[in-house]
This record gives sequence, structure tokens and C-alpha cells, in this order.
Amino acid sequence: MPRADVILVMGARLDRGKATREFRARLDEAARLAAPLPVIVLGGMATRGGPTEAAAGQVWLVRRGLDEDRVLLEETSRNTLENLVHARELMRHHDFRRPLLVTSRYHLARSSILANGLGISHGLSPTDYPAMHHPAALTRSLIEALIINWYYVGRALARMTGHRGLLARIS
Repeated sequence: MPRADVILVMGARLDRGKATREFRARLDEAARLAAPLPVIVLGGMATRGGPTEAAAGQVWLVRRGLDEDRVLLEETSRNTLENLVHARELMRHHDFRRPLLVTSRYHLARSSILANGLGISHGLSPTDYPAMHHPAALTRSLIEALIINWYYVGRALARMTGHRGLLARIS
């Protein structure tokens, strides 16, 4: 495991308020790695009236034996960029300096690129559900590639035009 002082678990949509198999894979990986480390579960409101992704993740981790006070929540974000922006503030508040990002393999590149863009020095820990040869993972990988391209194009345009508001949101 790369040196880290906190684990960041990227959220995933819930199924009727419960962690999906993909989210559980991320949470299980975090639980496996978390022995000496605190965990921050990321993810805001996925369904109206239900728990946040972070709250559902906390329940899963506590049921797997982690102390509730070692599981911090970031519940206000709506997407990966916001996850990391809010996590950066939470990490500063708790004086964490080097997170280990835990997410699905297909989501790893975008999460890492965004973290780098925000100045978050990090390690990576991928989960293999869904398996990369699974059609769902292949489709998601293509979508991730498009989003990464959109991020780089948007960042380049913001720099060329001096759009400070956009640059402030992504860096």
C-alpha cells in the first residue's frame, strides 16, 4: 500500500438507499486497508429522501468492524470533482496530507487526474468490480475517457481565456 494517512472512498450511486455491489467493493477495499488509518467516505444525496452515499458507506464500514469515529463523511458533493474539492477541505481541517483514493478501476484515471489538478498528492487503490472485461465496465471506461477529455479541454480553454472562476473551481 502506498504511504497514506487517510483513505478516501469515492462514492457510488445507491440502490434504494443501499450500497450497490460496486460501492461495496470500494468499501470492502477501504475496510481491508484501514487498520491504522481513518476513512473519509465521499458522496452526497443520490436519491431524494434516502441516505447520502457517504452515510450508506459509513453504515457498511461500521458493520464491518470499523469504529464509527474513524469514518468521516463528505456528504455535500454531487460529482467526482466536488467529492475531491470537499475532501480537500476536510483533509485540511483534520491535517491529513496524503490520501489513498479507493475507487473502481475504470474510475481511477479521472479521480487521479482531478486530484492532481486540485493539488492533492495521493496514492491509488483500484477495485476490480465490475471486472474490466465486463460490458458495463467497458462502457463506463469510454464515458470516463470522454469526461477526462472534456476536463482537459475545459481547463485549457479556461487558461487561454483567463476565466478565473472556472480555474478556481477545478484547481
